[in-house]
Amino acid sequence: MRKLRSEEYGGKGKLETYHSEALAKNGERIPICLYASIIYEDDHDVACMG
Repeated sequence: MRKLRSEEYGGKGKLETYHSEALAKNGERIPICLYASIIYEDDHDVACMG
């Protein structure tokens, strides 16, 4: 949430797309892409979506 509220990580209210990998129990690598944003109403954050 701190990064979402910062101008340094894609602009206030949004997080730059982040690519990573998860490791399954069987050792398989699973590519993942993360993105998040804050939903504002009257200049107040009311929700977060990812």
